[in-house]
Amino acid sequence: YAFHGSAAQSIDELLGTVDVVNLLSVPIGFGGSPSAPDTLERIAYLRQRADALGIPLGIEVDGGVKPTNAAGYVEAGADMLTVGTGIYHAADPVEAVRALASSTAGPADAAARDRLRAFLDAPSRHSNDDAGRRARLEKLRLAQDIPQRVWNPLRSPS
Repeated sequence: YAFHGSAAQSIDELLGTVDVVNLLSVPIGFGGSPSAPDTLERIAYLRQRADALGIPLGIEVDGGVKPTNAAGYVEAGADMLTVGTGIYHAADPVEAVRALASSTAGPADAAARDRLRAFLDAPSRHSNDDAGRRARLEKLRLAQDIPQRVWNPLRSPS
């Protein structure tokens, strides 16, 4: 990814306001699908930008993560891997978990833990029912033109 001008500046500004980016590597709702071909490239780009800016950004990859590709995601700069069908559809789920853990252990894991320490140790600044948070989410919903019937952050959770 080569962003230039205002796009790169916008990404840099955004990275300075978040603790963790959840990078989706498959379309939402398509669990079990293979990761998009550019996933490693997107992870590496985010890691390079965050490191260049001196931001301890956590990068989480969600979708298509399996024991066979987890190490590549970590090498590209991912800190957390969300694994669903890579475990649940494995012939031996216990072995899949073991393989995932062993393939991602080492110096990159230690670096990820350091980057995530402040994020994982800090309690949420706002309760789930915070009115200010709901207003910010409603503004986001409107900006993304998401119908309220699909997502209504102003409605109390049931």
